[in-house]
Amino acid sequence: MILSTIRRLSVLRFCRLVRAAAFLILLPASAHAQQHYLFGALPNLPVTTTTPNAIAFDVNDSTMVVGQSSVGTGASGLRAFSWTRAGHMIPIPPLPGGENAPSVAKAVNNSGQVVGSSGVAGGSHAFLWTSGAGTIDLGVLGSSASIPPSAMGNGINNAGTVVGASTTTLSIGHAFIWAAGSGMTDLGTLGGPTSVANDVNDSGVVVGSSATASGQVHAFVWTQGSGMVDIGTPGLGGTDSRAFRINNAGVVVGQARVASGEFHAFRWTSGGGMVDLGTLGVPTFGGPTSSAVDINDSGQIVGTTTITGVVGLHAFSWTPAGGMVAIGGANAFAQPSAVNNIGNVVGTNFGNPTEAILWRSPQQDLIMDFPGAGTWMRRGTVWSQLHSRDAKAFGVFGEFGRDHDDVAVDFGPGVGLWAWTSDDTWFQLHSLSPTGMAMFDVNGDGDDDVVASFAGAGIWWFNGNTGEWAGQLHGLDPSSFLTLDLDPAGMELVVDFPGFGLWTYAGGSWAPLHSLDVTSMIATDLDGNGTDDLVVNFPTYGVWAYMNGTSWVQIHTRQAKRMAAGNLDGNARLDLVIDFGPGVGVWVLSNLTTWTPLHTFATENIVVADLDGNGKAEVIIDFGGPGLWSYEDGRGWLQMHSLSPAAMAFGRLH
Repeated sequence: MILSTIRRLSVLRFCRLVRAAAFLILLPASAHAQQHYLFGALPNLPVTTTTPNAIAFDVNDSTMVVGQSSVGTGASGLRAFSWTRAGHMIPIPPLPGGENAPSVAKAVNNSGQVVGSSGVAGGSHAFLWTSGAGTIDLGVLGSSASIPPSAMGNGINNAGTVVGASTTTLSIGHAFIWAAGSGMTDLGTLGGPTSVANDVNDSGVVVGSSATASGQVHAFVWTQGSGMVDIGTPGLGGTDSRAFRINNAGVVVGQARVASGEFHAFRWTSGGGMVDLGTLGVPTFGGPTSSAVDINDSGQIVGTTTITGVVGLHAFSWTPAGGMVAIGGANAFAQPSAVNNIGNVVGTNFGNPTEAILWRSPQQDLIMDFPGAGTWMRRGTVWSQLHSRDAKAFGVFGEFGRDHDDVAVDFGPGVGLWAWTSDDTWFQLHSLSPTGMAMFDVNGDGDDDVVASFAGAGIWWFNGNTGEWAGQLHGLDPSSFLTLDLDPAGMELVVDFPGFGLWTYAGGSWAPLHSLDVTSMIATDLDGNGTDDLVVNFPTYGVWAYMNGTSWVQIHTRQAKRMAAGNLDGNARLDLVIDFGPGVGVWVLSNLTTWTPLHTFATENIVVADLDGNGKAEVIIDFGGPGLWSYEDGRGWLQMHSLSPAAMAFGRLH
């Protein structure tokens, strides 16, 4: 029976997983899940305003996020927050006297110690907060009748050393370092009146910027032995520079003015000096600019950059292997603030409302079935067996705020649908073998539900809140279905009913999308505007895309045998990979304009995933007899396995 008993706790856990594209039997997974960095809004604190806002400033290696959220109206309604996967967003109590003043959390270390600034009577002070000890006042360097007390903690290392900026009796701001045993110490300046310290690594090396005697602003590095050292001369050819972050290898990042007058992101080392990271091109208006805001211990840098022919600044990730690549699509409102050592990035979407956001690490793993050899996973270059049974199909589902995905595995009739988690735990989801499945908020309660099709029984949904199969969505069996975001109204379920064409389901209603049936479909963002596009193959009529939920555009007149999509070149747009069959082969459509041949051989399956985490996805193709191969731009073809898998999918399983 469709309503057969399911292990209640296991399915409840599964239903908390965030929506992902459907997995279809022996078809490639939807490209909607192939965007290298996926972001979702962290929930705001309870507010009394009509437009809640939140900004994320830092994230530690446990994905604990800190920042500022609105809790009321005006500046006094802004409160420092801490967010964790387990406890979600909680306010950080202000210092005494700051109950009606704004506060902000700027940095967090791996012990969960948070620093920032809180209002006090007559001004503001830097604070140090932990969940156990509460909010501790770090004070100020000084103040005067004409300079009210003000201090901000900007950075903290894993030893609990804090850096920031504070007023003095003579200045509106000097860089400081604070330690539990010695308190707050003035680091001075580079000859000018002001300075600010932005970060400190575990060796106690401090970075920031300072005014010089000539009136310029230069990046500096400070150590206990050498004091404040100017690293902004000669810089990148311009006059000013600022250092924002330093990792434990001593690599510094920030922004510096170039000779043409624009600011560019830089990477500085003691041996190599300041190196220009460049930009992703000249925007629609203004000159090419960029800024590096953080670096992790693997050398991954995040920041903002202009992109050729696109308005505004856009998020980027830079690695030594992959260089600078755009993340988060072409959303000019999404700005990163920090990256942790597992590659998760936090920042802010400056829309309406303003939202704290979390990007997940780009590196992905493969999962596949080799007939007769069972179910296997490839992580990096290492193969490991997940199960001795052969699998019929896979679905990969990611839970927001977690650092890995879980896998739904259909072992076929008699065994049913099971889930595997990265702690190597298996549990059954259903005794029947589905013909397709997706995650979708059916009843609009904000929680995702399981949508599954069963042969001869149509489409059913499982309520994630009640833990019960809630009913039938449709009595017809679909040939395929997936979820995507076609318009600002929210996610839609797109279903192909054989003989009846494409239909969408949202808000409790079915609506026709096209009268023709499709042989394959994927969800992706071809124009990089943050809204999904539906790409389908219509028999006889070729490949078409339903762009931004408004109009159909023909991609190619030929029939597509298989399709996949991903960010192959590291820009803000996803590229389309299509196998047109024997005699034509595999081609890539880049930026909706340029077709490039990839291979002449016939394929058995195609997926696109970023296996090395460099921001440029690999095309993974099962060629049948020749085995499994991968292609990355600039690296060429590499054989991954001599065997041909029966099914494969990808996700962040580590």
